[in-house]
Amino acid sequence: YVEIYLNNLKEYVKKCDGVLSTRKYTEYSRVVLALTSLGIDPENFEGYDLLKSLAEFDNVNKLGINGPTYALIALDSGDYAIPEPAKSYDGKVTTREKLVGLLVNAQNDDGGWSYMGGKSDVDVTAMAMQALANYKKQSKVEKALEKGIEYLSKKQNKTGAYSTSNSENCESTAQAIVALTVLGIDIDTDSRFIKTDKKGNKNTLMD
Repeated sequence: YVEIYLNNLKEYVKKCDGVLSTRKYTEYSRVVLALTSLGIDPENFEGYDLLKSLAEFDNVNKLGINGPTYALIALDSGDYAIPEPAKSYDGKVTTREKLVGLLVNAQNDDGGWSYMGGKSDVDVTAMAMQALANYKKQSKVEKALEKGIEYLSKKQNKTGAYSTSNSENCESTAQAIVALTVLGIDIDTDSRFIKTDKKGNKNTLMD
C-alpha cells in the first residue's frame, strides 16, 4: 500500500509540477504528514519542497480554520523550519506565532472551534487542540486549551462517544481521543470524560 501511494504521489507531483493545489492548501499539509510518517523528506520530494507553499500565510488561511490547523501540525511533525515562500508571492509569510495566534483568536465563546465561523464542531475543535498542544506552555494557549477541554467534556454523549451533525461516529470520537491524550489526559480515568448512561453504565471514549 505504501509503495502504491508513493508511486502515485511521485507521478502526481511531477504531473502538476509540484503545485498540489492553488486553493486547498491542506493538500500540502496532508502530504507532508504522510511523507514524514514514512520517514521521507518532504523538503526534497522528487525535487520539490512541499513545505514551501505552507510559507504563504494568506493562502494557507483561504479555506477556514483547517488550513492553519493542518499547517501547524504538519510543520511540527518533523520540527521543520518554514522556508522562504515563492518569489511570486507577495502576501504575509507564515510563522508559527501567526498560526498559533490565529487559532487562539478563532476560538468560540463556548470553548470550541468551527470550520468557517459559527457553531462549534467537535472534529474541528479536536484538530485545533492537537495543533496547539505543543504550545500549551504559553498562557494564552493554556487558557484556550482549558476551554477546549471543557467544551469536549460537555459535548460527550452518554455512550462515551461523540457526534457530528447529530450523528454519533467513530471519527469524531477518534479526533477527541487524539486531542485529549496528546494533552496528557487519561481518558479511562478522568471523571470529566466518563459519562453515565440510563442503565447506570459508566462509559469512556474507548467504549
